[in-house]
Amino acid sequence: MKKNQKGITLVALVITIIILLILAGISISQLAGSGLFEKAKKAEEESKKSQELENSILGDYANKIDGYVSGIGDIIADGSWTGKVNSPKLMKGMTGIYWDETGKEVTVTTDNQDKWYDYENQKWANAKTEDGSYWVWIPRYEYKITGTTIDVKFIETSKTTVDSEYTYIHPSFRDGRSNNYMNGEWDKEISGFWVAKYAAGFQANTTSETDATTVINGNDEVVYSDKKYTSCNSSYTTNALSQDLSSSKYAEQKLSYPVFKPLTYAYNVISTGDSYTIAQEIAKATNFYGLEASQTDSHMMKNSEWGAVAYLTQSKYGRNGTEVTINSKDVNGSKNIRAVTGYSGSSTPNGVDASSTNNKSGVFDLSGCVWERVSAYITNGNSNLSAYGSSYVAKTTADGNGYKTLSTKYATVYPYNTSFDSVLNNWPKYNSLKTSTYGYGDAVLEISTSGSNNTSWNSDSSRFPYSSFPFFFRGGYFGSGTSAGAFAFDGTYGNPITIVGFRVVLVG
Repeated sequence: MKKNQKGITLVALVITIIILLILAGISISQLAGSGLFEKAKKAEEESKKSQELENSILGDYANKIDGYVSGIGDIIADGSWTGKVNSPKLMKGMTGIYWDETGKEVTVTTDNQDKWYDYENQKWANAKTEDGSYWVWIPRYEYKITGTTIDVKFIETSKTTVDSEYTYIHPSFRDGRSNNYMNGEWDKEISGFWVAKYAAGFQANTTSETDATTVINGNDEVVYSDKKYTSCNSSYTTNALSQDLSSSKYAEQKLSYPVFKPLTYAYNVISTGDSYTIAQEIAKATNFYGLEASQTDSHMMKNSEWGAVAYLTQSKYGRNGTEVTINSKDVNGSKNIRAVTGYSGSSTPNGVDASSTNNKSGVFDLSGCVWERVSAYITNGNSNLSAYGSSYVAKTTADGNGYKTLSTKYATVYPYNTSFDSVLNNWPKYNSLKTSTYGYGDAVLEISTSGSNNTSWNSDSSRFPYSSFPFFFRGGYFGSGTSAGAFAFDGTYGNPITIVGFRVVLVG
């Protein structure tokens, strides 16, 4: 009895499975013939589309909610085409602002957004982040250069073919992936970017606009990142925050977050690599700036982006050919404190003739204040590449063809003369490689006649990187005199010094 109660035998199980398979085959054949599978597949595709549409709608709602939470509301601030220019693209943590007829700062709302910007009348869009830093919108454009005149035409993001009467769509707005970012492009077509209105400054409180006597906040109030200094200069062992930057202590010191405000001490005594590092931390520092890395990219300004600002400044939308007045303010104080942001000359705080628009809506400190580092260099193998630029230099050994393959969307590699790596030979080498698709937009070849002396427009400094000066910087410093200007460029060691700072760009 017990033997018969053990259940189905193995042979019976196999037979049962075979019968089920046969029946299933017949059923599948019949179902296939009825078109049920096609209907099911169609239903699945429709369900997928419905889910994608639902996600898109939810995403739009989320963006609108973020907009209302950040004060944007129904303001047109998404980078879309307005018929004249791409609207500013406000990201979370940014608030649109402008200055009224009395000079009072006003927050943009749906009721006054028509006063926010008017590029036809040299009024550029501005915004602030939660730390109080100011940013200026540089919209996408195409351009041509005739003599010392730059003609600019604003264009939609979808427009990727240049008009016949113009020469280039500026590369800072272009997708450069197929071109290895050789001209300083981005990784997609963009409607524009935000540039810091002022050179980077230390966190400070201004006590007097008359003489720009600024007071650095107590160290317990300064907000620091978790990134530390990676290099030092034995001649400059402290900074405006009284940090010990000596050779035995600098590696223990954290980089403070920069601010971009008028009348602050320029952020100096920092290497090109550390400037690059702290610039990329800005979008991540939500508790300080209010930005979110998922919406915003922050980085040290590139040569192409400097060129985009300089060209727009030179055009009818900016100074219309008039040179920007130098910021020659030099505090020459203790703790290696030197330049002050937002000056015109040496005695006029916030003087508008030092603005890219000759009014308060423009970009300041393009001429003087401090030399500004840009993430651009030559791969000549000089030891300074690794000593001061390791955070972004792709290759520190000599590579004469590095400009073809080593650029990224964050840093641009330039050619140099491998036989005669000198200030007299590297600009001509770059110039010899210029074509209809290479060597434009960066305010180097197009605005200078050689890579030495003061041969850029307006007699600005024109010295191409070479030898132990493999990095670019721009604009001149407070003591540069007539050599300073929006078209000035020079080579630098990359090491921390008092007369060099940096600036940051935000991309949505």
